[in-house]
Amino acid sequence: SYNRAALALRPDAAAVHFNLGMNLFRIGRYDDGIHHLKRTLEFEPNHTWAHFNLAELLLAKGLLDESFTHFERTVELDPDSSAPKISTMATFTALARRS
Repeated sequence: SYNRAALALRPDAAAVHFNLGMNLFRIGRYDDGIHHLKRTLEFEPNHTWAHFNLAELLLAKGLLDESFTHFERTVELDPDSSAPKISTMATFTALARRS
C-alpha cells in the first residue's frame, strides 16, 4: 500500500504513521492502529488528533484508563473542540461505573 511504501522511505515521519494508523483503525486492525498512533506521538507528542484517535481505539478495546489519559491530553491541546470533551466524559462515566 501507499502508506507502507511511504513508511519504508520515511520511518520517522509522524504523518506517515498517523495516516497508516488511521487506515488500520478504519479496517478494524485496532492493535496495529494503536501501534502506529503511538509511533506518531513518539515523533510529535502534541499531535492532537493522534491523541484523540488513539483514545478512541483504546476505548474500543476496553482500555479505559489509558483511553482517558489520551482524551484528557486532547482537551489540553485543543480546549475549544467539543468532540474530545464529549469522549472524555463518556470514558470518565465508564470508568466510574467500573469502580
